[in-house]
Amino acid sequence: MENQPGKGIAKRIKELRKEKGITQKQLAKQTGLGYGSIIGYENNRREPNSRAMAALEEYFNVSGAFLRGETDVREYLPDDERKQSSAPQNQDELSDFLKKLQAAIKAISEAELEDADGLLIELFHALNIQDIEERATALLLLHRSARISNNFFFSYNRFTDELSQEESADKALKRAVEKYNEVLEHIKKQLLEKN
Repeated sequence: MENQPGKGIAKRIKELRKEKGITQKQLAKQTGLGYGSIIGYENNRREPNSRAMAALEEYFNVSGAFLRGETDVREYLPDDERKQSSAPQNQDELSDFLKKLQAAIKAISEAELEDADGLLIELFHALNIQDIEERATALLLLHRSARISNNFFFSYNRFTDELSQEESADKALKRAVEKYNEVLEHIKKQLLEKN
């Protein structure tokens, strides 16, 4: 699909940045991207690579298709849902969050409990990695994997309105695999830079 006039990636990045009320320097700092790169993206002199796309999608909480101007569907969680699912910022919030998590776990089926238990075990193992950089990388991978899974189902449900169930699943799966590959390349690069 071609970009709609005036809705290309340069314009989208600028719109999203202004929507957040931040400068180009602040965007560079908060995403870990170069200031010159941000200027280049917004002035349509260069396009973000897969690492930069992942950082921008994560920061703005939008899909790559939205960022590129291929769709007007943002595919993000509304602010109230993000706040409910966001990580606690202090010990008091952590206690409340753990109570909510425990209540949510009590409300799921036995089959779902097994998967939730597996997820919590993986989180526990990641939190116990001694090397700070490796721990941060493992947590990033867990976080992005969960986000990609949620986006898979969001995409599947959206595509089901337009396509058959099989076509919807195939299209959503293809997008999820692309995202996983981007994240794994980012993680690989981080690990190689460390050594």
